Order: sequence, then C-alpha cells, then structure tokens
Amino acid sequence: MKQDSGVDYASRVIALLGIAMPTFWIGVLVIYGLVYGTGWLPSLEYAHLWEDPIQNLQLMLLPAAVIGFHDMASRRE
Repeated sequence: MKQDSGVDYASRVIALLGIAMPTFWIGVLVIYGLVYGTGWLPSLEYAHLWEDPIQNLQLMLLPAAVIGFHDMASRRE
C-alpha cells in the first residue's frame, strides 16, 4: 500500500473509528448490518437457554465476536 493514497486514508479512518468507538456501539452496528441487512443470523428475540440452546448460541455469537476482535485489535505487548 502506498503512503498517503486513498486506500491508506480509508484504512486509517476505519482503524481510528474502530478504536475510538465504544465496543457496544460497534456491536450494535454489526448486529444491525448482519441481522437486518443480510439476514444471515436470526432476528434478535429472547431464546431461553434450555428450550433452544442453538438459537441462544447464535444470539451470543456476534456480541462475543465483536468484543473479542476489539480486544485483540487494541492489545499491545
């Protein structure tokens, strides 16, 4: 990637927004985009753990992934 190119600026903006935005807000945007925009995952409704454990795991997938990716991206060693 060439410095100061359009791709460079776009990746900087995305990285800055990803670190600056709170995790819960990014999670809401990801859930909205994947559930309502694409229909890949079931709609957000309550699923009791013992009645439908598969749907319960599907509902926890996106929030857990967003928190995990955010923590991995902001971790410094």
